[in-house]
Amino acid sequence: MTPILLDAVVRYLESQYPLTLAESWDNVGLLVGNRATTIRRIMTCLTVTPESCREALREHADLIITHHPFPFRAIQRMTSDTNIGNMLLQLIHTGIAIYSPHTAFDSAATGINQQIAKRLGLSQIATLYPSSASSEISHRQDQNLPQGTGRIGMLPQPTPLLPLVEKTAKLFDLNIASYAAPDEFLIESNERRLAQRVAIGCGAAGDFLEQAIVQKADVFLVGEVKFHTMLEARENQIALIIPGHYATERFAVERLADELQLYFADSLAVWASRCESDPLQYHCIDNS
Repeated sequence: MTPILLDAVVRYLESQYPLTLAESWDNVGLLVGNRATTIRRIMTCLTVTPESCREALREHADLIITHHPFPFRAIQRMTSDTNIGNMLLQLIHTGIAIYSPHTAFDSAATGINQQIAKRLGLSQIATLYPSSASSEISHRQDQNLPQGTGRIGMLPQPTPLLPLVEKTAKLFDLNIASYAAPDEFLIESNERRLAQRVAIGCGAAGDFLEQAIVQKADVFLVGEVKFHTMLEARENQIALIIPGHYATERFAVERLADELQLYFADSLAVWASRCESDPLQYHCIDNS
């Protein structure tokens, strides 16, 4: 393999998922590491956990690209007395770098929300609310794809809600998908409301509901939301489809691994964490 510096991978990631697209509260970019280090092996993951940390160590990764920042918030001390401190000490001692694109990845022209919109077959795709920075980036890169927070677009034709819930579950390879909806979406009658205008926010994007309301979405597909957000959506006549935080983001880190492997084929071995799984599990109970 041709040697490659960590800096080359960082520059590629920042060109595809510009950090200026990240939300102001986020912690993105190269979080641990020396850009001048030579790297050969990269693991992508949704979150750095004790399991994925052990996998990176076992498989001799040089770089972890984690969607969720690690660390996310500032820490006052780094000791083995805490899980975060213990993992950071192990990774730093072994020379494993950490990079997080997080909300820059969510909002980029080919990022997570855009990928979901395309997988749903939406047309007329736009951001829920583009920033001035995203507009400048779009102009500079001469891109026709939207960049900014969330997505909204149109289904090919008006669709009953439950078939759309089922389609969403299949897209994310799920056996179950949660939803919350006003009665008018669910009552079987000629007057039943159909869905066509769909807003999208991967992960914990419940705060985007206000913009979904402003942009007159029929449905808001969101990774996870709070109870009172469900009530607010119902009061504003918007249906929610809620596949789960993990489902709406994990597929993208798998695609990112494929993307990096293709682009750096002569220099890197890249894989998505093989031990990562959704922490939320379901158990069916027979009450008959």
